[in-house]
Amino acid sequence: CSEGQQIERDDSLQFMEFKSDSNLEECSEYTLNIKPVHNEVDVKGKVVKFKTASPAAKSPQFSGKFNQETNKLDIDWSSVQCAAGYKIQQETIENGEPTLIWKSENYQKLSVSLDSPEPCVKYSYTVST
Repeated sequence: CSEGQQIERDDSLQFMEFKSDSNLEECSEYTLNIKPVHNEVDVKGKVVKFKTASPAAKSPQFSGKFNQETNKLDIDWSSVQCAAGYKIQQETIENGEPTLIWKSENYQKLSVSLDSPEPCVKYSYTVST
């Protein structure tokens, strides 16, 4: 191992843990090429592919505005690291029951225009991953 790196093997769990001082990005795939070095024996190396862990879940910041020209509700939100997609729930202030009104598995889509809800009813919206 180079300085600042350490490999540990836990025989009870049958996996290796690689600790590194390098800045690996969360939710990213990497390839580790293990090349044993032995002076007297030719030992074949091994390639291991792995994905780094996800960070703690966060909620996106969002805003919404009614567009009178299109009669639509325009909602946009901030990107969340490692999100696989987003969903929007709507609930009326009176009954408080959330209803899924939009869902996308496209993590790059950060806005949507929704059909106008019923007039004269107060709604609450939530955007989540």
